[in-house]
Amino acid sequence: MNKSVFYSFIIMIVLIFLWWFSGGTITGLRQTPAPVDYLTAIFWKNFKTEAATIFEAMSSFFKR
Repeated sequence: MNKSVFYSFIIMIVLIFLWWFSGGTITGLRQTPAPVDYLTAIFWKNFKTEAATIFEAMSSFFKR
């Protein structure tokens, strides 16, 4: 296998994964949300929780 064919194959696999991860389907029917939707929701929930914890710790530190 040539290097160019191998690199083309790897790039195609990465592109297909990104397409699937962002919500692409073969049939065009979407029954569940895309994985990126779940990941964004989890990230945002954790960010809000941790940001609130950090701000609460800072406010209690400065109240003393």
